Amino acid sequence: MSAILRLYPRAWRERYGDELLALLEDRPPSPLDLIDLTRGAFDARLHPQLPETQPVTPERKNPMSDRLPGLAAIGGGLLFLVGVAMIGLAPLPSFDGYRETGLAMPVIFLSLPLIDVALIAAAVRRRGGAWGRGDTWLAIIAVGSTAVSMTGWPGLMIGFLTLIAVTATVVVRYLRNAGAPPWVVAGAVVATVLAIAANTEDDRAWLLAPIGLLAVVFGLISTLRPRPSPSVDPA
Repeated sequence: MSAILRLYPRAWRERYGDELLALLEDRPPSPLDLIDLTRGAFDARLHPQLPETQPVTPERKNPMSDRLPGLAAIGGGLLFLVGVAMIGLAPLPSFDGYRETGLAMPVIFLSLPLIDVALIAAAVRRRGGAWGRGDTWLAIIAVGSTAVSMTGWPGLMIGFLTLIAVTATVVVRYLRNAGAPPWVVAGAVVATVLAIAANTEDDRAWLLAPIGLLAVVFGLISTLRPRPSPSVDPA
């Protein structure tokens, strides 16, 4: 249990650590409790509220914690673009072969959960609350499906399809609530259509690039935009 406790900020541990450990000794946590504790540690680092720490107020414009979702989206988008470039610049296959994408696909697989988690975190930030159970599970499934996709066949196909499904769910559920302007949402629709038409075996692989570009644009908007007043998430 001390490993879980170390996930929390030091100021939080000094004030609540002994109480939490005593509670966990009286009632061993279930797997769902461990997920909730991990989620709570993440939220405690993003939104410290202890008296001895400086509270988040409207006067504090764009504290670093508010910029993390945007920075994660930028990183995920750039990583996705690197993967697309690795595919697009690879030699075209011969008539009886396939284009070499072995190194590029893990890069793309790693970028998508980063973008997913960034969108979820940005939406949570805008509504001014803590991570809900649905938020946490989507993030866990996104990261877990990436890990499964690295295990080889048939995990590659299972993980890939799961990751695509989770990413689509996250975009539909969170993109607008994360503060993306309407033109970014419209761009996401166009990028999805282009991605469906993409083919990694020829130059149509570049049709995947708008996904990464939009993630970078969203990340820049999220990073530079001040945190709004807490609002109710209609989703």
